[in-house]
Amino acid sequence: MSVLKDAWDRLGHRSPYGPGGLRSLPPLRGASCPSGYILDYGSRMAALGRDGPPALSLAGHSFTFLEGHWVPSNPGESSESRPEARRLRREKQALQEENNALKLRLEALMDMLTEATARLEGLRQGREGAGKRPPAKRSRWSLKF
Repeated sequence: MSVLKDAWDRLGHRSPYGPGGLRSLPPLRGASCPSGYILDYGSRMAALGRDGPPALSLAGHSFTFLEGHWVPSNPGESSESRPEARRLRREKQALQEENNALKLRLEALMDMLTEATARLEGLRQGREGAGKRPPAKRSRWSLKF
């Protein structure tokens, strides 16, 4: 160990080894706040300064996180009472209904296309074969546009 100490001293660095071996580290200062993991939930929240649920303020409206959802802090500020929210909700409902109607129309058109394709394929096979023609089948869909 003295060889290592001599080499360290030659490099111009102060030796980390004291006269009795390795230097001892100064004692650590105690934490001002006890560890949150040791305390129970109530004590931990009191130590961290969180006495109530989390709160948030956005665009002049305040919200509180309760039971997994952000709700307005003031009962008179509910989103149901604002005219813009009601208008948007009605518009959303109308768009959903229109979307459902368009999906039904698309499904009907796809069925009609499938039937027409099958009929055409049958006609092609009939011409190639014995000239037999499959009976015409009426579509089960009728659309009014």
